[in-house]
Amino acid sequence: MLKFNFLPKFSIIIFCSFILFTIIGTLSHEFGHITVAEYFGYETKLNYGSMSFFEKGYYEDENVKEIENLIKKYKLENYENWTNDLKLKIEENNLIIKDRYPRNEIHDLWITIGGPAQTLLTSCIGLFILFLRRKTRKDQFKLVDWLAVFMSLFVLREVFNFITAIYGSMLYSKSNFHTDEFRISRYLGLNE
Repeated sequence: MLKFNFLPKFSIIIFCSFILFTIIGTLSHEFGHITVAEYFGYETKLNYGSMSFFEKGYYEDENVKEIENLIKKYKLENYENWTNDLKLKIEENNLIIKDRYPRNEIHDLWITIGGPAQTLLTSCIGLFILFLRRKTRKDQFKLVDWLAVFMSLFVLREVFNFITAIYGSMLYSKSNFHTDEFRISRYLGLNE
């Protein structure tokens, strides 16, 4: 008969480790994007759950700085209350910027692939470590085994996105998914 024994200290450690690895997984996913973007020569900025990339000199561009200053001064959240002159100024600057820094769709695709590829690679490494250590761990997991378990759980991002998409498509008739996997599908002309 299987006996269940609750270990409070161990449970707290596992819970905190899961939270820590969620943060590590998110940031390493973004570093996957950044690695590819920097390979193509873009300047990058990292935020917690996203990254941005632009051609060299973009962040020093006078039109970009003017837009940033307007957003700081008048608060983007209040955009609907902005005067038409301000909105027109933003739109004019945006057109200049888009013309000066056109997007390369092939680069965009590879940069988008970089995040999920890194996430899946980390997960595969975790599974590989568990596979290699399956005979040496006997009945007890060591620290390296637990690290490998958490690394292998990175693949849950794909499962979560899939389930979220199914749930969202049942609630909303129009697709509104912005995850990397759906963007990759759109780039490749595949069904989301």
